[in-house]
Amino acid sequence: MIHLLRQLTSINIFRESSPRHFAHTAASAQITSPEFALQVDLILHFIDDGYKCSAYLSEALDQYADQFDRVEKKDLRTAFNLAFKTDMHYFDYIYLPENIPRFGERFGRAMMGGARPEIIAHTLSLYDWSQFKPGDQIIDVGGGVGHIGAAIAKKVKPGVKVIVQDRPSVVEQGRKIYGDVIELQPHDFFQKEPISGAAVYYLRLILHDWPDTVCKTILGNIVPVMGPNSKILIFDLVWRSDDYWVSGQSEDSIVHGYDHGRRVMSIRNLHMLNKLGMP
Repeated sequence: MIHLLRQLTSINIFRESSPRHFAHTAASAQITSPEFALQVDLILHFIDDGYKCSAYLSEALDQYADQFDRVEKKDLRTAFNLAFKTDMHYFDYIYLPENIPRFGERFGRAMMGGARPEIIAHTLSLYDWSQFKPGDQIIDVGGGVGHIGAAIAKKVKPGVKVIVQDRPSVVEQGRKIYGDVIELQPHDFFQKEPISGAAVYYLRLILHDWPDTVCKTILGNIVPVMGPNSKILIFDLVWRSDDYWVSGQSEDSIVHGYDHGRRVMSIRNLHMLNKLGMP
């Protein structure tokens, strides 16, 4: 542990106030803030299971790369399967009863940690939520513990119902946090959508977790229950052209760090490739 702490002091995270005694710096003190608690879960989501998966990436590419975008969920295999020695999909594995405390519940908190208030505000500002009338239903498909659904509920008119759907254990976790604000309903989006004729079926950062073949299955479970005025609203990542992603094309971009955001995005993409088979 001392060796690890001393490595961190070299980048100003902690300081060694006297031999073998460590104290916070302004940087490390951030982790003591209550607001940082969910960020810790987000970090652990990446490093606890994510880094372990990364060690198997090359082996997974050898075995599975030509299948990533051609198979349904039950046949999808990634570096995660090799690292954790399982044939289960990542999301099925972390929500096994014995894995929920370490992986499943942490995933819900991590998604909250990645959605800071300013990010949620900007996300929701891109759509006019005030257009819906009392009696309308907004279905947040795969909406996790409900942090986004709860934010939507603050933007709609009274009488508009926001329903968040996710796995049973996630719904139970969410009810303890947002149960007084929104309705949370157990539902597997690989089954037919149970609510017909909703005004909006909202999929926020859902489809980027799945290959195209599986995305068609997810959407195919919603379309048959849509009414004449129903909409599917998708908020997700859109891949830009190769020119955008090329780093280090100029001296300025290297010296001033203009490519930092692209590097971060590339790390996120590798994380998803390792766990979910999504480049």
